Amino acid sequence: MAKERGDRGAMLAAYRQASQILDTQLLPAAVAFARVNEVALEQRYREAEQAARYWRPVILRSGLGLILTLLVLQVFLTRRTRRLLNPLLLLATVIASLFVTHTLSLMSSAETLSGLKEDVYEPIRMMRLGRVQLYQADGAKSRSLLDRERSAQHQTAFDQHLAQILQLPDPTALSTVIQAFQTGQVVSGSSGYFAESLRRATSAEEQAVLLKMLQDYDRYLQIDRQIRNLTQSGQLKAAIALSTGRNPDQSQWDFDQLLAHNEKARDLYTNRFEQVSSSTIQSLDSFEAKAAVSVTAIALLILFGLRLRLREDFL
Repeated sequence: MAKERGDRGAMLAAYRQASQILDTQLLPAAVAFARVNEVALEQRYREAEQAARYWRPVILRSGLGLILTLLVLQVFLTRRTRRLLNPLLLLATVIASLFVTHTLSLMSSAETLSGLKEDVYEPIRMMRLGRVQLYQADGAKSRSLLDRERSAQHQTAFDQHLAQILQLPDPTALSTVIQAFQTGQVVSGSSGYFAESLRRATSAEEQAVLLKMLQDYDRYLQIDRQIRNLTQSGQLKAAIALSTGRNPDQSQWDFDQLLAHNEKARDLYTNRFEQVSSSTIQSLDSFEAKAAVSVTAIALLILFGLRLRLREDFL
């Protein structure tokens, strides 16, 4: 309506209102919703870690106690009967030893699952939060060109969002960070969502995608400096064309590349998380059945082993 009337003041007012709703209501609500899920996940991981720390010594003491009892029983029967070894008790001891070893191995797997949060889930979260900041930064860049009265305010917001994405120690340039990352290093003192993700990259594929993302981000910042120079020299239309253009070496084209590599990096982290957690969970799922079978087998072997010896030597 305002556009059809040519009422630039009304269009600008509507634009500011929509931007305010996006920044103060929609995006904070989305972040808060995601945070609820993250808090629940963190709580479950803390509980799993505490349970693993508690049950490991309990299982170890109980298992060693059972094995020691079986060994003592074996020695007792050897001394009191004519047989050197009781095969059934010996088999029960072997099963008990294997079950304790397997249980402790699963406890280590559970701790590995808990460690996934720091090693794999955190970079997934950092990629997502960095993506949110990218969208907000790009929106602030556009507003600085369209809403010239508040250009300084929007430019400040743009810089603040960039600081959340990647903050470098002065006077370190992004090109230095890229060169360091190519050799498997992360510049000390760097912070932000992307910096945290870089520190947790392990595979060559993850590092390659993150490197492309950094290069896209560097080009995005270089194009932004061109846009600022055009704006300051009074070439506002050229600055807007460079900012909104989707041809190579224009801002939106590079922004799309940056988002694509950000998503690919997040997918790689997600795949690693799912592969490790799936294999661990599968091994844990069958634990109850294995425990029931092992305990039953040990009890029956002890029962029949003692019964046979008592019949042979005491009856």
